[in-house]
Amino acid sequence: MCPDTFNNFFNAFYWAVITLTTVGYGDVYPNSDLVRVVSMISSIVGIVMIILSSFAVRMYVTIISNQSKKLNYSPFSGA
Repeated sequence: MCPDTFNNFFNAFYWAVITLTTVGYGDVYPNSDLVRVVSMISSIVGIVMIILSSFAVRMYVTIISNQSKKLNYSPFSGA
């Protein structure tokens, strides 16, 4: 699907979502609109899951760091 051949807004939106989520185009791609909607949703949900898991790790590290400051102990120093 070339950007010059978009015949409606949905095709352009599908191209934008798939390109921005870096899923890209492969040998297999959806042909129907319903499957395209499912692929767009699953691409966005996948990115959200990565964001949420990295946020959870960051919060855990922050909590451990704050607790160790209160105890004057660093869990990362090996002492």
